[in-house]
Amino acid sequence: MFTREEVAELFKTNVDFISTLSELEILRSIKIGKRYMFSFCSLLEFEKDFQGYGLSNAVKAQESRKAVELMKERVQV
Repeated sequence: MFTREEVAELFKTNVDFISTLSELEILRSIKIGKRYMFSFCSLLEFEKDFQGYGLSNAVKAQESRKAVELMKERVQV
């Protein structure tokens, strides 16, 4: 399990942006006590699903999330 700070360091970004990705349900987290933790599997899923998409701000991240969800729906049909 990784903390927000550790995930931010891994992805070379800041903690606030990791929080934004979590709030948008792009990067899945688990709340343990007062902390949000990220599993190794959720990090791998994030990298796989969002490779090639723009996530430079919350608006682009939300648009990317919609595109990924649409792609997953098409694959299931």
